[in-house]
Amino acid sequence: MEDWFTIDRIDKDTYSISEYRHWEETHCYLLNGSERSRRAALSQSDGTTEGG
Repeated sequence: MEDWFTIDRIDKDTYSISEYRHWEETHCYLLNGSERSRRAALSQSDGTTEGG
């Protein structure tokens, strides 16, 4: 399971969290603001996005 997720820092406030071993190859982005954070997800299989 330790290879299931990868976490990459894009800049000082943005991280990508990827599931390359999942069949959908989902990529989530964590966007850190000064007052709150936001998560956005992108599924490679159908190109759909989800925010939360």
